[in-house]
Amino acid sequence: MDYVTSVSYSVLVNGNQSGFIKTGASVTEATTFMSILKQYEQWSGQLIKPQKSTIQFSPNVLGELKAAITDILGMPEVASHGKNLITEEVNRPLDFRDLLEYRWKTLPQSQLKCWLTGLWQIWYQRNRRISGEDSQEPREVANFARTFSDSIRSAADAYKEMKTS
Repeated sequence: MDYVTSVSYSVLVNGNQSGFIKTGASVTEATTFMSILKQYEQWSGQLIKPQKSTIQFSPNVLGELKAAITDILGMPEVASHGKNLITEEVNRPLDFRDLLEYRWKTLPQSQLKCWLTGLWQIWYQRNRRISGEDSQEPREVANFARTFSDSIRSAADAYKEMKTS
């Protein structure tokens, strides 16, 4: 018998929900998710602490699969988070657009441009890897995002200066 299963990740920043990630409940998905978190750690210099996180499964996910996923993620399973993962303001699960809107409101413009460039570069490198091409290491992606953002900022400043002269 086949089951349709999925996993949702709620992203908390300083205890406040700021994102929501939904993925399939499989060993491959869990391994990929951990790989993404490790790349994020390398890129940002921030550490993810799985022991401070929890995972909640749908009742359709089999026990052996739950055990394998919690082992890969290093996160304990909880029966219930005690609160709905749907935000009261939007009354739906948060998605990538919500994360973008949050960052748009909270990051200074110069950091936002670098963050968006980093996201674009991560997606580009992901596509290269999927198509079997060489891809950059996370530090290279972060350096590219900073350099590219600085280049755009310098060009914009030079243009403004040229216009006022």
